[in-house]
Formats: sequence, C-alpha cells, structure tokens
Amino acid sequence: MIQKNNEIPAPIEDEYGDTLYDPAADNKINLSSSLRSFFQKKLNNSSDLSQDVKSKLIDYYKSFLKLSGYDLIDFETYLSNIDQGDTTDKTFYFSEFDNFFQTISSKNSSIIETLNEMFTERKNNFVNWNEFKNTFTQMTNNAAWKVVETKVSDPNIIQKAIKWSEASLKVDKKSSYYLDTLAQLYYKNNEKDKAIATEQKAIDAITDKSGTQLDDYKEVLEKMKNGTY
Repeated sequence: MIQKNNEIPAPIEDEYGDTLYDPAADNKINLSSSLRSFFQKKLNNSSDLSQDVKSKLIDYYKSFLKLSGYDLIDFETYLSNIDQGDTTDKTFYFSEFDNFFQTISSKNSSIIETLNEMFTERKNNFVNWNEFKNTFTQMTNNAAWKVVETKVSDPNIIQKAIKWSEASLKVDKKSSYYLDTLAQLYYKNNEKDKAIATEQKAIDAITDKSGTQLDDYKEVLEKMKNGTY
C-alpha cells in the first residue's frame, strides 16, 4: 500500500517502548534518550550479567556520560549503580565522582557559572534552576558524606571530599547538612579548629530546633572539642 501524503507515520519506538522519533511532533531522533534508557535498564538488571560484561557496560556508559557533558540525572543514576554494585570498597565510587567533579569545576573559575551553563543546556529536564541546583548540591554532599560514613582514612580521598563539600556550600551556603559534612571532613583531615567552628555554624543553621538533628550535631561538636570524635 502506498502512503498517502496526508497520512502521518506512527512514532518509532525502541525495544523498551521509548519514543525515538515522533513525526507528528516533528522531533529529531532522540539518540541520547535511547542510549540513556539502554544503559540504565541494562545496569538495573545486571544481576545475571558476568562481571566482564558489566564492566564493559560501565565503560560504555562512562563514555556516553562524557560525550553528553555529564548530564546530572544520568550521572546520578550511574553513581547509584556503582554504589549498589560495590557495598564494601567505595574507592571506585570516589574515583568516578572525582573525575566528574574535576571536569565540572575546571570549566570556569566559578562553580555557579558552570552550573548556569549546564542548566541552560538542559533546563527542559528540570522544573527550574533551584531543582537543578539542588540536584547538584545533594549529589555532591552525598558523595562527601559517604567518605565520613564509611570511615575513610585515606588523606587523599578526604581532601578531595573537602573540595566536594566546599563546592556544595558555594551553591547553598546555609545548609546545616552540608556544613555538618564539611565540619566532620575537616576533623578527619586534622583541622580541629576549622571543624569545631564549622560544626557550630551547622548548629546555628538548623531551622527546626525541636528535632533530633540539633542533639546529634551538639553531640558531634562536643566530641570534637574533647577529642573523642
């Protein structure tokens, strides 16, 4: 049958049902979306894959992330897969996050300027600038906090985590959570005075004084002061 001129072809979908091309909307083939869907679904269902195959998938995903300019949502998914796949040794997780961080922070002298550029390129993926900003700061703080949480003693990793934490506070200066993370990293880096001063800032920044957060931070501060942290 010959297609009539006024007939619109059906959308083309990939094997997961994601639309690659919708003639009615006159969209271009969304190759990035297709690759994103492929990697995410393969890695999310990787329990039956050999370690060799999974390693190759991660390598390909890394290449995709670099080519796409490190989309925050994609990188967050990538990190989550690494985190779930390695429950004891987080060395690879920290290395991958630092590679991302170095790429982002080297683009401009200001992290705010870099994030503004990234948001302009990908703002359709976020409700607004605040959501984009929060995605970055939460991911950065989570990586830094994991250094505290897993009791890392490697000074090189601790010092890198301090830079991650400081970057999150350049974007959100009043977050009590981010201040607490940075304070504990300072202490782990043998910067006791800075740790105590920053933990006090974290306490002062708490908005809900009735919750357990205040007591937890006060306990951390007291341990820092008496050397039992």
